[in-house]
Amino acid sequence: MTNTAVIVPRRADNGWRDDIWNHCRTRWEAAGHHPIEGDHDDGGPFNRSAALNEAAADHVARAADVLVVIDADIIIDPDRVGVGIAEAHRTGRVVFPFDKWLNINRPGARAIVDGYDGNWWPYVDLTMDATCSSCVIIPRPAWDDIGGFDPLFVGWGMEDVAFLVAARTTCGIHRIPGEVWHLAHDSQPRTPVHYDANVERLRRYEQADGNRNAVLALSREHLRDEAGEHGTTPHHDDEGDIPPPPPSAR
Repeated sequence: MTNTAVIVPRRADNGWRDDIWNHCRTRWEAAGHHPIEGDHDDGGPFNRSAALNEAAADHVARAADVLVVIDADIIIDPDRVGVGIAEAHRTGRVVFPFDKWLNINRPGARAIVDGYDGNWWPYVDLTMDATCSSCVIIPRPAWDDIGGFDPLFVGWGMEDVAFLVAARTTCGIHRIPGEVWHLAHDSQPRTPVHYDANVERLRRYEQADGNRNAVLALSREHLRDEAGEHGTTPHHDDEGDIPPPPPSAR
């Protein structure tokens, strides 16, 4: 059996988001997983990447063969997640165990949290195809190679797309058809200065897409910054010696 750790970025709100997470966490626990929560609170906007990197540094997560990155507001078929874990471990690729994102409106989300187990589809008010957040299954070697999620994205948005670019370029990705259900809540406000900076940083990832050295220079930039603060130099073997995967592996 593959040694797996589920990690989730979290900041408590003492309200509806906590109610959603308590419900979703119970589902993960019923499937045999015990999510590791990563928090980030430096007085500024919530940094999803920093929270995930904190969770991934937990001793249980460090010993895992595969990390399952989840958001605290989603429900997904645990059997399909299990298939994705096996695929990620076998191939070394990053796996998205869904191809359709479904938003359940507030009345539906409230009903589900309160125990409703009927048809959820009437509550769906938005669908999106092939998104790259919600649930991402990552072999630990791929996580370490990429350097985790990029915390230089601050506040809302773009860090998930940047990780997709990094994964596609360095190890390849695979997607399994199926749904992921998102329980509606108030959105994190966008701070224009941070959002604009995130868009600009993502543009650099998009320009580097397919170039392993260029992508890793971006995705591991925060590790060099952190190492500089501690007077050490991060080591990454043979960055220039491993070509990107062929298109068929992406």
